[in-house]
Parts: sequence; C-alpha cells; structure tokens
Amino acid sequence: MTAKRRKHTNRILLVTRDEQAVRYLADEVFQGSFWSFAVAPPQAHDLAARIQRDDPDLVLYFMDEEPGAALLVISHIMLQCPVPVLLMTAAPDHKKSLILKCLEIGAVDVVSIPPRAQGVSREHRLRLIRTIDAARHVRVRPITLPRALDCISLDGYQDEEYYRARERLKQELVARRSRDAIGIAISTGGPQTLGSFLPLLPEALPVPIFVVQHIIKGFIDNIARRLDAQCAMTVKLADHGEPAKPGVIYLAPDARHLTVKREQGRPVVHLSETPEGLLFRPSADVLFQSMAETYGARCIGAIMTGMGQDGVAGMRALNDRGAFTIAQDRRTSVIYGMARVAVEQRLIQCIAPLDKMCVTLTDAVFSPAPARKKETAQTRS
Repeated sequence: MTAKRRKHTNRILLVTRDEQAVRYLADEVFQGSFWSFAVAPPQAHDLAARIQRDDPDLVLYFMDEEPGAALLVISHIMLQCPVPVLLMTAAPDHKKSLILKCLEIGAVDVVSIPPRAQGVSREHRLRLIRTIDAARHVRVRPITLPRALDCISLDGYQDEEYYRARERLKQELVARRSRDAIGIAISTGGPQTLGSFLPLLPEALPVPIFVVQHIIKGFIDNIARRLDAQCAMTVKLADHGEPAKPGVIYLAPDARHLTVKREQGRPVVHLSETPEGLLFRPSADVLFQSMAETYGARCIGAIMTGMGQDGVAGMRALNDRGAFTIAQDRRTSVIYGMARVAVEQRLIQCIAPLDKMCVTLTDAVFSPAPARKKETAQTRS
C-alpha cells in the first residue's frame, strides 16, 4: 500500500552523532535555504518514534560516522514509519555493498559530499539541495518483514562492513520475533512439496525449523542434501544433542523420533527410538508434543500433504498451548489426509495453499498470537 500524500513541512531529520558534520552541513549546505533540520542519533527504536512525532519530509542519513547501523536504521524506518531516506557520504566507493542493500531495502538515493577541508562548491550545493527537494516527493512504500529478510541475504556480498550490519539486523529480528520455532508434519508428496516452498524461505529467518517427513528408509539423507543445495537456509539431518539454531532446517533421520528439549536455558535437538509401537517413526505427534512442552505458545505447527492422521494429536497439544497452527489446503495437497483431519477437528488457525506457505510461515514468526478466526467455507472444505 502506498503512503498517502501529505503537506510538506520543509523539515529534515539529520541522523548523526557527529557534531562537526552537523556544523558542516549547516554552514556549507543548508545555510540560506528554506530547509530546517533537527538532529537525531542512529538508534533504530528511538529514531522511528522521533519520525512519527516530528513528521519530517525526509531523513538524511550521514553514513560516514556509523555505517554499520544504516541497514538496521533504514529497515526500522521502512517497517514502522516509511519516509524518504537519503543517504549521504564522503566515501561512496568504500561502502558500495552496504549502500546497495540500503537502496534495496528502501532508501531513495545516495549523495556524495566532498571532504570537509575542501568545502562545498556552489554548483555542488545546488545539486544537493535539488536532490534533497526531489527526494521528499518520493512516495515511499512500506516493506514487509519477509522483504526485509530477503534484503539482508548474503547475495554474494562478502565485505566485512556489510556482514557486521547484516548480523546486527539479524539479532534485531530475533528480538522482534513472537515465535521461536516452526515444526512441519508432511508425508505423501512431501519431497516435491518441501522442494517447492522451503527454498523460498529467507536465509535470515530467525527460527529453527523441524521437519518430520514420512518416507521409506534410505531416502531422507538424499532429500536433505538436495534441499540444502536449493535452500537459502541450511538443511541437515538432525543430530542428537546439537543446539537448535535459527536459520537451520532439521530433518528427522530414519527410524528415530525428532524432539526438542530445553537444556540450560536453550533448546536442544533430541533423537530417540521411543516411544515404540507408533505407526510412524519418526512421528509428527512426538515432535509437536515436544515443541508444545518446550516452546508453549511461542512456536508454529504446520501440517501438510499426506495420508493418515500423524501430527493431529500433536496439533491438539500445540493448540492447547496457544501455538499458531497452519494447514496446507485441499487444492494444493497431493493427498488431503493429515491436514483434513486437523481442520475437521478445529485445530487449525490458518489454511494456506502451497504457494502462500512461505509468506504465511514468515509472517507468523513475527505476528502476535492471533484471535481465533470464525469457521469459513474454506475451513469446512
């Protein structure tokens, strides 16, 4: 949705802690112009509140002082209070990767200023003022969290400054998430289905994903290798005792139940041959029940294509704890069996087609626990 047009105020919010930069811009660029400006430090949370309060025409971000904060700050602005952001730097060639990512995530443009010792020529000053004036007319589109996550993928950028900025934003996204893990139950048609939507998940998704795929012995390791080659996230067979890390997809290995338990305050992967006597090992019921105990409301359960009803009892445990529950819809399921039973037992809060599963799961990671939806025609189908 495009931001609404509003009256211009001729106000700029200059983002910097550098007092010399403030004086330089005041004396060399803005003196005698119709612009007024206030100054704020590059602190993402405080800056978003300041923009909402002061309603400036645009934000002018001075990158030279703290370039690593740029990605985090601009992401916050575009997520919470979209306003044109113009990047300003005296050394654009040294920040190419970071500048490109800032532009991709929503900054309007980048302008260069000469070193302070040189001063600003009249022609350069006029170009700056015209660029600033043009930037405030841009109608900025807010971005979604999935888009923000996509924007901070590696994409071949290897320079240290971008890597530091990216890690800061990833830590910020971990702090903002409302769910800490995703569990997936899938059976008949699963390999093709997983290959369709797992590669679309952003590499920076800040949760671990646990998958129980029913398949005959000897195939799951090949599936894990193939998915790992296709996915931005790491895909691997789960190992007993390893910490459950964000950004990793754990597949249950042959003939062992996959569970997650909290040890010394952190979630840890467990593999076991018990309980015995179940129709499936690994069992989605066992996984979901362990997630309900370990994460409570702060997790997501997804039940997808497959016959039978493994995962339904586990969905009930998740549902009882307030976790978010998702089912793949009838139309896109190879076999609408497990998901159908969960839907019929009213254990599902959201039904999604396969092509929407990526966005649905990503949104659910950051969305507050939703109120239960009324039964719809789709739910009854």
